[in-house]
Amino acid sequence: MADRYRQKGPFFEIEAGLIDEKEFFDQIRARLPKPHSDKEIAKTWCRFLTGIKPESLEAVEEIHRRKPTYLLSNSNPIHWNWVCSRYFPTEEVFRRYFDGRFLSFEMKKSKPDPEIYEEVERQLKLNPHDILFIDDSEENCRQAEKAGWQTICPASTKEWIDFLKTIK
Repeated sequence: MADRYRQKGPFFEIEAGLIDEKEFFDQIRARLPKPHSDKEIAKTWCRFLTGIKPESLEAVEEIHRRKPTYLLSNSNPIHWNWVCSRYFPTEEVFRRYFDGRFLSFEMKKSKPDPEIYEEVERQLKLNPHDILFIDDSEENCRQAEKAGWQTICPASTKEWIDFLKTIK
């Protein structure tokens, strides 16, 4: 069964770091009935992004004060730039929330492929059972569990925020 969070075609290829932005825009442009600039395509694609809720950022910032936190995201350079421009304009701001990041397009691996979980473990030098993984995709959580990670697949933002509050 295909995961609803898994991209296809050029959307998957840019997320997995298999193609760069230029190739992505060229592939998308070839599918469109009228010519569009890179900027127009990027702007249209970013309209699908809903943003990050303030309470989510507050919860991550709070847990980051007590525990090491890392971002593991299936993303692409276009969306990542959009997110950073709005929420993490500098590395210093990003570090208020996370100790580091693992982005699929940089790693050339994506969730739920087992290799991405193995690479995170290797880079962090952690035992799998010491990792708590929170993700909104059941398939990503299943694969993380197979890797030995503890997982939470919350049904809502409130559910994972409430859970984080219980962590000492």
